[in-house]
Amino acid sequence: MIRYRPLQTQTLFKNSHTANTSISSTQQSWVTVNYETDIHSNHLKQKKLVIYSYCLSYNLIKEVIAKLEIDILLTKEIKKASVIIGLKKHLQQNRKLQKIAKQRNIPIYGINRSSIYQIAKLIQFIML
Repeated sequence: MIRYRPLQTQTLFKNSHTANTSISSTQQSWVTVNYETDIHSNHLKQKKLVIYSYCLSYNLIKEVIAKLEIDILLTKEIKKASVIIGLKKHLQQNRKLQKIAKQRNIPIYGINRSSIYQIAKLIQFIML
């Protein structure tokens, strides 16, 4: 059984001028709500990205970070990392690393080759 309430069409279409003003006031209120949430989201503190590199050159990653001019920290401790990046072949073979990452909810990203281009693309993807 479906229950419904009949729509009152008389009050909606009596005066087209009042209908337009109610729509514009609704749009204005949504604009202000969205504006306030944008301002609030800009003031939120963003966590710095902390990367643990596995089987990748530490200096190569530093060079990519310097070229991209991004504020990222590199760590040599898995426990402090927010992201693990490394070569796919080596990441697949290290079950202990996968287990630690799973326990601490740390995402693992792999690349095929240790090149500046692939590391830069991966970091840009992570930063989105």
